[in-house]
Amino acid sequence: MRDNVAPAAVVITSPSVNPYASGDTLFTLSGTCETAASVTLAGAQSGAATCMNGTFQFDIGKSQNGTYDYMLAQRDRAGNTSLPRAFRWQRDASIPPTPVLSSPLVNPYIASGSNLTVAGSCMGTNPVRIRGDAVADATCASGAFSMSINAASDGTYAFQATQASAVNGSSAAAVSLVWTRASAASAAPSLTSVLRVALRSRAKVDEDRFAVPFFRRPRSLPSVLRTARRTAGPATAPCRMCNARGG
Repeated sequence: MRDNVAPAAVVITSPSVNPYASGDTLFTLSGTCETAASVTLAGAQSGAATCMNGTFQFDIGKSQNGTYDYMLAQRDRAGNTSLPRAFRWQRDASIPPTPVLSSPLVNPYIASGSNLTVAGSCMGTNPVRIRGDAVADATCASGAFSMSINAASDGTYAFQATQASAVNGSSAAAVSLVWTRASAASAAPSLTSVLRVALRSRAKVDEDRFAVPFFRRPRSLPSVLRTARRTAGPATAPCRMCNARGG
């Protein structure tokens, strides 16, 4: 059966705003697509990527201030092409770069504890702010920031981290973070428990390998002889008189 239905246009999920204004020299443009389709990038930068697990991404970079326009489309395996999706980046070096998170290492982040440390890189002495389901502030020092967030109950919490220019107050693009607190989440097995299970399993294998088979204890010799006599019947004495008679 011939497939002549074009796939839907790709959906851009990051950055979360379009047009996107930032002072970055490099950022990731990503979104959702049809698995196995070929996603193409055209305009101020060109590229192609295969849609993997329903997602795509391109690294976009420019060193000069300006407005940059891009077009994204996807082509399925049958050769049908989607409608294009437009994206605009307004690069302005006066805007601080988007903070880069180094903690937590994964995003979304799932943990059982009630405290989360959010840390990453920043610029100068810019103030770094977290907003959303929590409010926290820190000042960038030596190119890094760190702050602590608490959650009293289980749930999913969404945050945005951004830094503002200490000179003109302009704000960087926000980076999103999702934290799911699940106090009932099982803890990872410790090294000690893993070794204990491994040693117990090895001992069981050795026990089975070297076990001595059980044999029934043989009966005593007298009992064996008694059994033999019963089987053979009563003994017959030699006939001495028969020899004397010639019989």
